[in-house]
Amino acid sequence: YYTEASWNRLVAARAAVDEALNYGYMAGEQPAVNAIAQEVYDARNALAYNTADYSVVNSWLAKITELEPTKNDYVNWANVEAAVAAVEADLDITHQAAVDTMAANLETAYKALKLKDADYSKLNNQITAAQSVIADQALYTPGSFTNFLAVYNDALAFYMAEPKLNIQQQATVDA
Repeated sequence: YYTEASWNRLVAARAAVDEALNYGYMAGEQPAVNAIAQEVYDARNALAYNTADYSVVNSWLAKITELEPTKNDYVNWANVEAAVAAVEADLDITHQAAVDTMAANLETAYKALKLKDADYSKLNNQITAAQSVIADQALYTPGSFTNFLAVYNDALAFYMAEPKLNIQQQATVDA
């Protein structure tokens, strides 16, 4: 649980106690005994816990950072931001359970990310405009109208298709 340096200091101080007991200090050597006792006390008080293992937290933070440039593409990015904001850095090993919970919260938020739907409004407007052409089909030659109708039917089928494309596929919708 303790850092190697702080633990080694305490071990050395305890070894000095053992050595002092074997040496058999005399009453006049009380200041030396007091110094040994003080070092044990100081070494015990200076024990420092190891830091908690943040490797899983850091792994999820790295994955989230990769998505940062596209954060506006997600409907629930705020959940990721909340999980990131809840990460408390530099906790010691006695708080490992809290660090593990932070990692789990990051994972949950990351895996729950949902992309926004693509914007179909331009396609919808084009389909609506094309319907007026269909209403006036007598104005067009049969060949040109047949070609137009094939494109219209393809656009309508694409528009009606499920599942809808997401915002990262917007170029396909706009094409």
